[in-house]
Amino acid sequence: MTTPRESQLRRRAHAAGLTMHKSRVHEPNLDNLGGWMLVAAATNSVAGGSRYDLDLDDIEVYLLSQTSRPRPVDERRPSSPS
Repeated sequence: MTTPRESQLRRRAHAAGLTMHKSRVHEPNLDNLGGWMLVAAATNSVAGGSRYDLDLDDIEVYLLSQTSRPRPVDERRPSSPS
């Protein structure tokens, strides 16, 4: 069942160019711990939780850290002359 928090995090991940994948394993093992994985949509590469080892708190922290980073100078809008 999808929770409101999960839906909100999925939207925020999508806005950051990521997708959230939930493990479907019923019995966690060393390679799949039964949690979440973040995948970069553009490159289809794992951005976090390569062993499905993230929980929703981890994803929230990851997304906050991605949005709070300053953008490189070349991505900033030029300032308008005053």
